[in-house]
Parts: sequence; C-alpha cells; structure tokens
Amino acid sequence: MKNINFVKTAVAITLAASSMVAVAQSTASLEIINGFAVQEDAALIFGTIRAAQDLDGGTLTGGNKGAGINILPVVGAAATVSEVVVGTIAGGGGDEASSVQSLIDGTPASYTVTGAAPGARMNITLPAEFQLDDGSTTAFDVNIVNSDVIIATGPNSTAVYDGTNAETDGTGSVTFLVGGTLTIDEAITAAIEDGDYTGTYNVVVSY
Repeated sequence: MKNINFVKTAVAITLAASSMVAVAQSTASLEIINGFAVQEDAALIFGTIRAAQDLDGGTLTGGNKGAGINILPVVGAAATVSEVVVGTIAGGGGDEASSVQSLIDGTPASYTVTGAAPGARMNITLPAEFQLDDGSTTAFDVNIVNSDVIIATGPNSTAVYDGTNAETDGTGSVTFLVGGTLTIDEAITAAIEDGDYTGTYNVVVSY
C-alpha cells in the first residue's frame, strides 16, 4: 500500500504599513498702522493785556525783547500767568519804558494724541519764535520752550516735558498743555494800537 503524505506549508506575508501625508497650506499676515492723530483741543490765548513801549530813541538789549507775560500751564487748574522783563532799554532820552500788565489772564493750548502705540514716548517739536500782528503791525513775539509744556495725561501726568516723557497710556493717547512767553517786539518804538493780535504756529508730534 502506498502512503501519501500531505505536507502543509505555511506562507507568511508581511505587510509594511506605508505613511500617509497631508499638507495644510497656511498664510502669515501683518497689518501696519504707523499713522496716529494729534488735535488741538484748545488754542493758546494770551488774554487781554495792557502793553506800552516807548524806546525814546533808545534800543532794546537782552535779546531785543521788551516786557511781556509768561503762561505756565497747570493740570486741573488755572494757568500761572506772570509778567516778565526780558530786556532793558539802552540809550533812551529819559522817558523810555516797556511794560505789560495782564487784565484778563490767558489760557494755554491743549493737544491730544490718539492712535499711537501704548507706552510710546512722543517727540514734541515746538515752533521757532513767531509773531502776533493786527494785520498791519507786528507788535509781539512768542517763544515756546520745553518748560512751557506740561504733560496732562498718561504715566507722566503733571510732569514738565523734558523731551522724552510725553508717554502714551494703554490706549495710545496722551494730552499735553502748551504755554509760552509773549514779549513786545523790538520794532515797537512808540504806542501800541488797541486791537486783536494773532499769529500762527505749528506743533509737530512724532515717535
């Protein structure tokens, strides 16, 4: 009798898992806002004054400025208005005089910066000397320096502007007050006519 043997052979198959890759396309974006705004909330007003200057043939010394007044802003209160004597008259005939008296006190200008970066230190560029006239005669000179500027809001509120401390608050805003010194111009050698005297100037803010 023949014996028939069945041999079973196991075949192993190994499947290697292949990686599946998905790609997500992304976009990076940036918005640039360099602009901000500054507006004048109140104008610089030197008030109502009595002013007289008679050089009586003499000349002004000490910067060629006559008598005047200074307006120093105060946060939350009326400005300090002081009469000042900038120069003296030399070589007059004996009746020379230069005088200013405040009758109704003036008020400082007010400016507000908005839309700047929070915590930004704003640079305030003040105008060079400018003049006030009545449309025909230049009678007064105005000078504004850093010590005439007071920070009204923000982290350094009530501080005198030192060139670096006009810092915006958390909303990117800061308000500052601007005073100045008004003096009788050297061109005035006799009576100053009654009337309204005006002049224009620019305050530039940057950061």
